[in-house]
Amino acid sequence: MKISELDRAKREALTIFDEWNDVTGFVTPHTSYYDELTSIIEDAVECGAAYATDNVAEFKKRMASERGSALTPSAHDEGGTR
Repeated sequence: MKISELDRAKREALTIFDEWNDVTGFVTPHTSYYDELTSIIEDAVECGAAYATDNVAEFKKRMASERGSALTPSAHDEGGTR
């Protein structure tokens, strides 16, 4: 998946969330809760794209380096089955 495709998928997901949020009033836009939810949505899109393209190990490496997380790829992720 190209970066432009991933960016478009994120924008579409966030647009759908904003439309839903406008109808439900679930969270006030541009607050810390709203920012956290949009961040989770972006991560979910990236995670879905990684699984769809069999690039899970690279996704986990990037997420770990970006967030300083202990999330690291396992041997299962290297060519294993899902």
